[in-house]
Amino acid sequence: MLKRHYHQLFALQTIGTAILLWNGVPLYREIVADPSSHEARPETLVWAFSSIALIQVGYWVCYRTGPPTPQFSNALLGHIVQFLSRMIFVFATSVFGFAFITKRAGFEVSAFRSAVTLLGLFSLYCYTRQLERWGTALAESRKSETAPE
Repeated sequence: MLKRHYHQLFALQTIGTAILLWNGVPLYREIVADPSSHEARPETLVWAFSSIALIQVGYWVCYRTGPPTPQFSNALLGHIVQFLSRMIFVFATSVFGFAFITKRAGFEVSAFRSAVTLLGLFSLYCYTRQLERWGTALAESRKSETAPE
C-alpha cells in the first residue's frame, strides 16, 4: 500500500524542500550581508513550519517502506541525484555554521527561532538522506540484477 504512494510522498518532501530553499536562501543572503539589520518576521515561521511539516510527513512514511525498485537503472542519473543531495546539505551546513558557530555582532536569534532553524536543518538532512537512497537505488539496480549467483 505505502509503496504505491512513495512518489507522492517524495513529491511532498520535494515541495517542502523547495519552499525552504526558495525562502531560506534569500533570507540567508540578507542576514549574511548585514546581520544587524535583520528583523524577524512572522511570515518566516509560516513557511518554515509548513515546509518542515511537508518534509517530515513525507520522509517518515517513506522511511518505513524505502524507495521502490527503479524500473530502469542509470548510473549517471543516480550520481546526479546523489550530487544534488550533497549540494542541498551544503546549504544546510552553511546555515548551521553561520547561525550556531559564527557569532556576528548585532545578530541575535531567540531560542524558539533557533529551535525552528534546527528543525528546518534536520528536515533538509532527512530529505538529503531520501535523495541518497533513491540515487543509490537508481545507480545500482541493474548491478544487482546482473550479479552472478
